[in-house]
Amino acid sequence: MRIEEQRERGVLVLAVMESRLDARVAPEFTRQVGAAVERGARVIALDLSRVEFVDSRGLRALILLFKQIGRSGYLSMAGTRKPVFDLFRMTKLDRSFALFPTAAIAVAAMNR
Repeated sequence: MRIEEQRERGVLVLAVMESRLDARVAPEFTRQVGAAVERGARVIALDLSRVEFVDSRGLRALILLFKQIGRSGYLSMAGTRKPVFDLFRMTKLDRSFALFPTAAIAVAAMNR
């Protein structure tokens, strides 16, 4: 699992460099992103623009991240492709996750 980290105006942008967030990569995703939160990251934009598929384990990993950040931080999802966006909408997670079309727009919104 490859995740690229970049700081932009106080926001940690984590770009998932995989096409799938599934049972095979979810544990490593959770470990890597959880480590960023443990290092103090509280404002995170998760760039999912390369992710084409999320299964139940991937969805669980995203929910765990959302809970780990909690009320002390802010998590947004950026660049979700239609299948992933449809999954968020079907599971009603679009009501919990802040969704933005791009990471740049997410960063701008998180800096208001």
